[in-house]
This record gives sequence, structure tokens and C-alpha cells, in this order.
Amino acid sequence: MVKSGDLDRLLLRPRSTALQLAKQGMTLRRVGHLALGLFILLWASNAPSVLLTLGAGGASLFSGLFVLQATLAFWTTETLKIMNTFTYGGN
Repeated sequence: MVKSGDLDRLLLRPRSTALQLAKQGMTLRRVGHLALGLFILLWASNAPSVLLTLGAGGASLFSGLFVLQATLAFWTTETLKIMNTFTYGGN
């Protein structure tokens, strides 16, 4: 968005830039993945603490990869195919 100049449009709007970017990429498939992840996290919270620790650690790792990808994409202004192998490896 920086390279094409679309980020300037988002910065001028009164809403949060992060909220606008999150809404832009929201699809039904991602909502389904989020719902499944929340279901598993709730299920693991009723299980022994080992499952909860593994689930929270995995969620933190995956979130960290997305933040790293966003940071690298901002500084390099190019698509990052190598980061997509870590986050969307199965697709």
C-alpha cells in the first residue's frame, strides 16, 4: 500500500489505520479460521494446563510471524513470498 500510495488515503480517514487495514483483509474464510482457533483455545482451557500452554504459545508464535511479516513488508515495500511459506504453508 505504501508503494501504490493507497496508505495515504487510510491515514486521512478519522478511523484507526490498523482497524481499516484489518477490515480490508477480512474474508469469510479468515473468520472461520478465527472461530475454529477460538473454539480450540476454549476447549484447551478446560483441558490440563499443558494444552493451554501449547495453544497460547502457538497463537503467540503465529501472531508474531504476522507482525514480523507486516514489518518487513513495510520496510521493503515488496511482497514477501518467504514469509508466506511460514504463515500460509498449507495453501
